[in-house]
Amino acid sequence: MRAQAAISYADLDISRTPGAQALLERIKATAQKLCRPALDANNGSALPYRTCLRTAVENAVLAVDSPLLHSLYGGEPVTVARSE
Repeated sequence: MRAQAAISYADLDISRTPGAQALLERIKATAQKLCRPALDANNGSALPYRTCLRTAVENAVLAVDSPLLHSLYGGEPVTVARSE
């Protein structure tokens, strides 16, 4: 089972850079907390931890429908294909 956490951003205007940046920082901080067991479970090996962080942040960014957030995270807007 994967660890999950809800990240509130109702107080942020993610259509503007400061709000989107604040959400990205919340996402990263939450990912660090959730991925910490990967570091501990692998005797301090950073590879599983970094993989966990990258996957967690990418998934969270993709889950938020914000081109600005996607751009701040990856430098390029992310297009997400949606099935109807």
